[in-house]
Amino acid sequence: MLQPMTPLARRLSALALVALVPLAAAAQETPAPRGWLLVGPLPEGETLNLRAEPSGDAPVVGALPEGALVVSAGERAVSSVPWLRIAQGELQGWAAERFLRPAPIRTLDDASFPVAGACGGFEPMWSLRWTEIEITYERLGEPAASRPVTRAIPAEGRLSALLEAGADPAERWLFRYEDEQCFEMPLDAPVWGRGTLVITEGGTTRWLTGCCRPAPEAIGAP
Repeated sequence: MLQPMTPLARRLSALALVALVPLAAAAQETPAPRGWLLVGPLPEGETLNLRAEPSGDAPVVGALPEGALVVSAGERAVSSVPWLRIAQGELQGWAAERFLRPAPIRTLDDASFPVAGACGGFEPMWSLRWTEIEITYERLGEPAASRPVTRAIPAEGRLSALLEAGADPAERWLFRYEDEQCFEMPLDAPVWGRGTLVITEGGTTRWLTGCCRPAPEAIGAP
């Protein structure tokens, strides 16, 4: 049989609820974070549970270690504490927002362009890796090809900056990264980072679009 709560226990429980009210109120007043987030800080040896619903009583669908890179599309739910729906690849669920922080992405002069990363897309299937000095492109059934970056073109009226590989407009690659949600992948989970590669070779221009993510070396110190 459940024992009745003592006056002290009731008082401590009430104080705990009162302490959580400012967290929930602040969350309702500020926009939910969107983009790349890092897990942590967490208590030593702990992982962050992802739950099926925004509740501490909901089933656990996965767990992430401290420092894991995740995506938020800005979906928040507030109960006693604020929750965010986050994803890492196909794994997705709800996590307590207090255990997440913006990822410190190292960028080019354009504040939204990571210094290194990778992209992939379908129809046709292709992949790309980029750094500040080189772009490597590969298409299914073809050998990988690399070109040195000749310059980074500032946004200045465009949606984002461009990386140019090849100074001749008739023989060059242009790559654009957009810091926004990407819908190019066949996943139910949210994906962040959209890339466009424009290849001009031999008088022909091809446009390829896909989803991207920053490389580990682009994640700066918290």
